[in-house]
Order: sequence, then C-alpha cells, then structure tokens
Amino acid sequence: MGTGGCAAAVAPWVWKPREEALLAAVAAPLVIPPVGDPDAALLRDRAREIAPGVDLVLLERKMRAALEESGGVGLAAPQVGVSVRAILVMLDARGEAPRTIWCVNPRIVRRSDALQDDIEGCLSIPDVSGLVRRNLELRVAWCDGEQDVELDVSGFDARIFQHEIDHLDGVLFTDRLVGPPASTAALRPLREELQRRREQGLVGDVLTPDQIADLWTAAASTDRLP
Repeated sequence: MGTGGCAAAVAPWVWKPREEALLAAVAAPLVIPPVGDPDAALLRDRAREIAPGVDLVLLERKMRAALEESGGVGLAAPQVGVSVRAILVMLDARGEAPRTIWCVNPRIVRRSDALQDDIEGCLSIPDVSGLVRRNLELRVAWCDGEQDVELDVSGFDARIFQHEIDHLDGVLFTDRLVGPPASTAALRPLREELQRRREQGLVGDVLTPDQIADLWTAAASTDRLP
C-alpha cells in the first residue's frame, strides 16, 4: 500500500509459518514477550503491509484479548509475534468513554508543528518508563477493507497512535527519550507531577533540559519515585 491508499497493489501475501501457528492455536492467548526475549527480536523490523482481503478476524480477536489482559491502552501486532501492520488504539483512554479501535495499515498523513512531552511506558519494555516528545495533533488514516478511514486526533490519543505506529517501523519509545529512563513504577508519579506543574504554569508543553532534570529531582525528593 505505502502511500498509495488501501486499494493499491501489494506483493503476493501470505502468513509466515510462526504467525500461522500463533493464530491456529485458537484457544491459546497471544503473549507479549519483553524486549531481550528472542521472540521480541522482530520489534526492530519493519512490519509487512497487509493486502486487501486478508482475513484478520482471529488476529483482531486475539489481540483485543491480549490488550485487555495487559491493562494497556494500545497494542501493535509485532508485540505479539505477528509482523504485520495492524494496531489497536484505545481512544479517550483517560476519559469517561474509552473505546478501542482496530486499524489496518495505519499511517500518519499530517502532523502538527506543536509538540508535547509526556511520560510513556510500553508493554514490551515492562521495567522502563520515560519522557517522550510527540506531535500534539495528527491526522491518521487506516484501511477498512479497500476504503481509507481518516481521523483527527490530539493529546493522549495522538500519542498512542504515534507509539503504536512506531512499533510497526521497528522503533521503540526508549529510542525517543528526552530525559533519563525511570522505572515503570515511576510512570504515574512522574506523570502526575508533570501535570501538576503544567496546571500551575511552571512548565509548558515542551520541557527544557533543566525542567526535565528538576522534574526528576522534585519527584524523588518527595518520595514520589520508587
């Protein structure tokens, strides 16, 4: 598909043997191996585009189950051992009506110039969190059959899309850290401290190096970092 749209020609397409085995085990849940596990090596590969007409019902069902079990807000197929361009994104994850959408061959078609820093973690890197700079607003597109679907997203929704699409291109959030890594247990305290500082007008959307260092120091000094 590339940039040609959902109906564009794709080279002859088949499931790889390991992918077929994972999907054939209907009752077996999909596992999210951590980075460093041999089964996670494909996280550094560019995932394959999916040809129109490929049956993805079982993959979607099993990925939804894996995401629900994990308690996460997004999941990319390579994270469960299937190197194809499909993701799940929970929209309004911090709101009152979260819903998870299935996106095939997703792509970003427009990015805002505005950026924002926030704390991220990853189901594939369960021991690490950190500050990542992302575009604040996006227009994303994906395939529904042979039709393009487009959606404008902002804030945390846009962040999830960027994180998951990065997975399809072999990029991990740790490649984009703009500050020191922290433990996963520190994710919530750091995020809450960052939000508090924004509400008080102490920092803006993009932090300076000094503000990043001070955020870590302040959280640690108040016992908010483990």
